[in-house]
Amino acid sequence: MLSEKEPSVVAPFRIEADPVVNANIIAYVGDVPATKKAQQWLMEVNEKGTNLEDASKWYPDPASIYYAIARTTLRVQLGSEKFPSLLAERILSLRDESGEFKNVLQAAQAVVALHNIGQLDHVNVQSQFEYFIALQQEDGSWPELLAFGDQSMRFGVVGQIGHGSESVTSAFCVEALECLLEALKLSSKFRRSKVSTD
Repeated sequence: MLSEKEPSVVAPFRIEADPVVNANIIAYVGDVPATKKAQQWLMEVNEKGTNLEDASKWYPDPASIYYAIARTTLRVQLGSEKFPSLLAERILSLRDESGEFKNVLQAAQAVVALHNIGQLDHVNVQSQFEYFIALQQEDGSWPELLAFGDQSMRFGVVGQIGHGSESVTSAFCVEALECLLEALKLSSKFRRSKVSTD
């Protein structure tokens, strides 16, 4: 609801389709006829390699979008068998020349997304684990980073909202560490069984 003099940041003729919102609805509702068009749209967004920096008004980082899409694949199979590897390619393209993600929040979302689509072997699990531990603050948290909201002012001053906190970043980092620990345990078991069979 807008107050009497508050301008609307959304043009009345524009229909907004947000990939994170759609992914969350699909994950919640499941693979039913009502979500088929949204599923198709998400697959197309990924397959076309759409510039996701402009795909969501509320999620400024493509890692958030990939995180949501990957989480949806735990409940609903999106696309063909190639979909996970294509999604992994998109996630890994967020890294810079040195192979690092933009910040610890993006890294956490990327790690969890890769884990959820069975593609975590594309990163150095041990190195990534050490990266998260090195950035942990003295009180056990990770730094506050923008996780949700429009900071570009593309949608006007009224639309300039931002949310983030140490606890939000920390929640993603703990989830990422859990995925990395699981992968480390699996690789450790594999190494032990290989040694015992050799």
